[in-house]
Amino acid sequence: MVIPDSTRLIFNPKVKFVDYFVDEKSDGFWLPIHSETNSNFNITCKNFNFNVKKWTLQYDDSVHGTCDYEENFILLIKTELFLQLFEPFSYRPFMKSFIIQSNIVRLNIKLLQISLFQRGTKLFTTERSHSKKLQFNNYRIKKLFQDLGIKKVENRNHNLTEWFGCNRNTARCFGTIYNDQPDYLLQNRWLPPCCRNNLEQVGRYVFDILDRFEVRYWLEGGSLLGAARNGEIIEWDYDIDIGIYREDSKKFPILDRLLYAEPGSSVVDGQGFQWEKAIDGDYLKIHFSQTNRIHVDIFPFEPVDGTMTKKTWFENHPQDMPFPEHYLRPLTKIKFIGVEVWAPNNITKFLEMKFGSGAIENPKYPGN
Repeated sequence: MVIPDSTRLIFNPKVKFVDYFVDEKSDGFWLPIHSETNSNFNITCKNFNFNVKKWTLQYDDSVHGTCDYEENFILLIKTELFLQLFEPFSYRPFMKSFIIQSNIVRLNIKLLQISLFQRGTKLFTTERSHSKKLQFNNYRIKKLFQDLGIKKVENRNHNLTEWFGCNRNTARCFGTIYNDQPDYLLQNRWLPPCCRNNLEQVGRYVFDILDRFEVRYWLEGGSLLGAARNGEIIEWDYDIDIGIYREDSKKFPILDRLLYAEPGSSVVDGQGFQWEKAIDGDYLKIHFSQTNRIHVDIFPFEPVDGTMTKKTWFENHPQDMPFPEHYLRPLTKIKFIGVEVWAPNNITKFLEMKFGSGAIENPKYPGN
């Protein structure tokens, strides 16, 4: 039994406690703590879900308020089940940590509407002590989410989202990529949602720049594949690939300068995005910032006897190949990350040429 501070047991010899706790379908019980202001003991968090693969915690609020187990409920659970949790004792706030971890292992905790406990002396009554309590609790929650790998928290009732992952002033959530395998795939997880959100910002920015300077571009590789499937970045992908006509680079000074610069040369534009000449080939990377290097790749192509070719090819990417220019004459539009972008004119044939028959309908998951 886990009991919050300042809780009192109401002893009643007429109550047969064992009658309440005989429930073969329950792994544990929530017991409400009575107080003058707490007359409704329905747990206010409903449809709670921690999607480990997507690094996302989701819940619904009832009309009675937000999720507040920490001070209003007591937890009673079998010891052997409690010890199956990933970190049963380590994380605080305790109740929030327990709820998240019990959701992962699918424990069934039942609410009992019985009057066994009541609130004792009220704690943190001064403004200063209450403020310090809230400050420390917020620190604990951030640390808890960091330790459990939670990057995004969604309140679906109120359409509210809180971010606990990377931003423009921090490094991205994954390190150097080896053999095309980011470390989150080794954890059997998808691209963290904060990284996805940041990558989408870079993508929309680059598309807008290329359109404004009339640079002919199109979605390439896995980015086009994601657009064809559902208009989004593929769940495990970590960049956006764009092809351009090399001759159009002269229309935009940054492109024109960097494509012919030394590898590693870079420019930070007025919006804080870093444009960089790649060190491993003839293409550009546009990073979210100098610190957060989630990025869009721009590959310059040129037509040779009706075939689109470029200077750098990646042997570990079979889809990276020359292709007939007629796929780009004319270009077509497709919806991607919330905007209309340019794409080859026969998307299905273009993708099946690169990825094989049924590439759109039959995803090949990484790490198989």
